[in-house]
Amino acid sequence: MNSRVGKHIPMSLRARVALTFGVITLLAIVFVSLMSGRAFTSQLQNIVRSSGDEVAQRTSSGLNTNFSQRLSGIGDLALYTQNDAESERTQTALELFQKLYHDFVWVIQTNEQGQIVAATDRQLIGTSITNQDWFRNTAQTARTAVDNSTSKEHSLITTSKSGDEHSAVYFSAPLLSKVGKFSGTVAAKINAEQINTLITRLIHPDQINNYKGVILDNTNHVMVGPATLSASYLQLSDEVNTNGYITIMAQTSTGERLTLIPTNTSSNQLINRLNWRLMIQQNTDQLFRPITEAWQDLAVLGSGLGLLIVLGYWLIAAVVIRPIVEITKVANRMRQGDTRLAVSDHSDFSEVAMLSTSLNTLVTGLAAKETELRSLNDTLNHKVHERTLELVLITDSLQNEITQRRELQHQHEVLMAELLAMASNDPLTRTFNRGTLFKLAEEEYNRARRMNSPLTVIMLDIDRFKQVNDTFGHAAGDEVLMKVSDNFRSVTRESDLIGRYGGEEFMFILPGTDEQGALLVGERLREAVWEAGKTTTIAQQWDLTASLGIAALNMYTPDLNALIKRADDATYAAKHNGRNRIEVGH
Repeated sequence: MNSRVGKHIPMSLRARVALTFGVITLLAIVFVSLMSGRAFTSQLQNIVRSSGDEVAQRTSSGLNTNFSQRLSGIGDLALYTQNDAESERTQTALELFQKLYHDFVWVIQTNEQGQIVAATDRQLIGTSITNQDWFRNTAQTARTAVDNSTSKEHSLITTSKSGDEHSAVYFSAPLLSKVGKFSGTVAAKINAEQINTLITRLIHPDQINNYKGVILDNTNHVMVGPATLSASYLQLSDEVNTNGYITIMAQTSTGERLTLIPTNTSSNQLINRLNWRLMIQQNTDQLFRPITEAWQDLAVLGSGLGLLIVLGYWLIAAVVIRPIVEITKVANRMRQGDTRLAVSDHSDFSEVAMLSTSLNTLVTGLAAKETELRSLNDTLNHKVHERTLELVLITDSLQNEITQRRELQHQHEVLMAELLAMASNDPLTRTFNRGTLFKLAEEEYNRARRMNSPLTVIMLDIDRFKQVNDTFGHAAGDEVLMKVSDNFRSVTRESDLIGRYGGEEFMFILPGTDEQGALLVGERLREAVWEAGKTTTIAQQWDLTASLGIAALNMYTPDLNALIKRADDATYAAKHNGRNRIEVGH
């Protein structure tokens, strides 16, 4: 049968059949794909453009309207509360305003000095915000206002120019007195996360997977947007205008490419005031997935047609390819590692004869290469083993070095902590030394003045302490100082400051304590000295007492030194009046 086919069918028939069926199949697939794909792509692009424009317009208009309502609302709130600063009515108004716009982080009222006097988060009350850009802008606008203008007319929308609040937006309005003088502000803050949520709500639920809102500043940093783009910098290309549909290609710092749709600047008046630009990120992969799926369907159709052609070719050329099958079996055995093979000579077919000769030559070359590769593999394995041992030794050495460095670092940290304690504390009494005590006392004095809170200084001098040293020795005197210091710590608060003022004299700074409270503390300190004397070596021969002076901060105290002097003078008065007593300095 083979000889009959070989005589009557020309040897080029196989090529002609393959070429004819292949060209027909290819032309059919290309024609159908081009016609169907072009029509479907054109229709989908029109739908996408229309949808993108609609989302951009709706989002831009909706966000601007929402910001306008908030800005108008903050102006109304300022008018409502400007004559009721720090009242419960104002507090209630702020809370109701935040319920109306629940995504505000806080709503506050400040006085003219920038101190918060009312807030939905009451913990903010008393905080100073004079360094905030929005407060300074609002105050400046109000101070340059014309006569008979209202708070609402000077409402502002601003964003911070520095710090972690760069993406926050502030709505503010000044409080004006009856004569038009600036008396404070009303403000509300919304963060980037809440703005992103607001933009998301403006996009139709059916389109939320296809479009995301993105807001850029004038340096193309993302102020508001999806979490994947948070704080990213976008490199923008030129606008692309496709039949009136404008898009901008962007690339993130990580190399991700985005497609953005710019919004109409005329409908973004409030966003423009912030030097921000609102754009819509288009999920191109999601939108054009139907085209991909259509091309996949076309590919499946083409593959099916190709399989039919291959089947026809196989039926026609079954006899012709038998020598090829035999050569293939030999090649498979070679692939499995059997290189001691030879291909039969099929001289009836010139192409097959040439292939047989080439395979026999290949087998010979492969056998030689196999021997060479085995030798190279053995050499490589030996080198890998040697390098592995070297790496193990190096790793162990590095691990030891790391351990030693960590131990030295720990020792360094412990030493620095000890040096800091030595620099701040009196070595004998373990209370603050004079320098540290005065520094901390100055801070408490300034805080009390700023917060208008009580502050009291107590000076304590151990009576006849020089006689203790002269009679019992300095060792006994040191024991007394250490014991009274321990007792002082047990009768005072952690927030109270205790320091050795000099010799046997101690100073106490009591934040938040008035004169009456300080008298109680002073009595406990006097008893603590008495108890200390009963537990030292001088207990049986000496009654240890102390004289105390108290001075409370008042409106006539010019500075910390004056307060300390009043307490010191009161101490001398206590000694002069018989010792072992408490006197109050006025």
